[in-house]
Formats: sequence, C-alpha cells, structure tokens
Amino acid sequence: MKAKHLHRMLRLGPLAFAAAFVGVAGDASLSSASAAAVAPSVNGNVTVGGHVAGGCTVLVNGGNSQTFSGTIDLGSLAGSDGKLAPGLTGSTIAGASLTFSVLCVASGETVSLSATTMQGSAAGVSPNFTKTIDYTARLDLHLANSTTSTFSYATLGAPPAVGGPLPAPLSGNANNVIVSVNSLVTNGSQLQPGNYGQAGGGSGGVISVLISPI
Repeated sequence: MKAKHLHRMLRLGPLAFAAAFVGVAGDASLSSASAAAVAPSVNGNVTVGGHVAGGCTVLVNGGNSQTFSGTIDLGSLAGSDGKLAPGLTGSTIAGASLTFSVLCVASGETVSLSATTMQGSAAGVSPNFTKTIDYTARLDLHLANSTTSTFSYATLGAPPAVGGPLPAPLSGNANNVIVSVNSLVTNGSQLQPGNYGQAGGGSGGVISVLISPI
C-alpha cells in the first residue's frame, strides 16, 4: 500500500485501516481459490432409458380396439322333422367361425374361454318341444412358433371357464384368433319355433374370450 494512502488511512482511524486490510486479503484468497478450481477438463454421465408397457390390442380396419365381436349365424336350426338339424351336430360346421387379429406386446399370454347356452325367444314351451340348445365353443390361437393352441368349451351344464397360459407367444400375424361353434345338442325334442341366442332375439349364445399378457 502506498505511503500516501497509508497516511490517509491512519488519519481516518484504525477501523478504516482494518477494513482496507481485510479487502486486500479477501481479493488474494478469491484469486487463489479460483486458480485451484480450474482443471484441464471435466466429465459427466447422462443416462438414457424408457419403457415398453405390456398389453394386447385388436387390429380392426387399420385401427386399434380393446374388444372384438361378431355374429356366427347358424341359419335354420331345425331339420325336416322339427328337431335339431343333423348338420349342426358334427365337430365341424361349415361357415360357423370368425377370425380376428390380436397383437400382444408381451413375453406370453394367458387365455380364458367360456360360453352360454342358446335359449329360444318363445315365452313358453309346448309339450314335447324344447327351446334350449347347447353347443361347443372352440378357440384356435396361432402362435409365434408356427403351432396352434386350441381350447374347447361345452355349454351343457355350465362348467367353469377353460384356458390357461399359452405354450408360446401369440403370433403377430393377422387372423391369428379363430372362434368357432360345433357339436350342437338338445334333449332330442322338437325345437320350439322362435329365434335362438342373444343375436337372434332369444338369450344366451354368447362366447366370451379373454386374452391377457403375462
């Protein structure tokens, strides 16, 4: 500190002199700390991630949906004798199936299949007639390993739903889910005239399919 300034500080008093001294010392400390903080380079890490939510969707006309539906129309149910038509009692019925496209993002899926008995729309039942028709619902699923997993549910007696985990993931191809009907059965009586199943104005006749990602 120059003599002229020092003489002036002394004239102002001890407090002014002390303040000036602290200021000089503080500037020196700041300069020293800044020099110590400087390094040739710095480094850091930024992590990048995301997630994929598992789920299933139905591909419909280029869009997506969480449900699929349709109607299997069996036509005339009675034969010439008024009883169940013989062509509907076999394990395969021509035209009695619908296909759907289901895409699942999952390591595997589990399925459930159930169905309800078809009932006629008539209010009552004439003697020696019936308005109850049971059947077997079938579910075929095309898998990614080029095999097909099949489940069948017979409505007679209303048993619990069938299903379980698939042995391989569902195929990503179109039309990989097929729902069909076969093996219709009655008590052997003539069929009461009317419409059968929910689709025809009666009741029942609903096949329920649930596909869930694991």
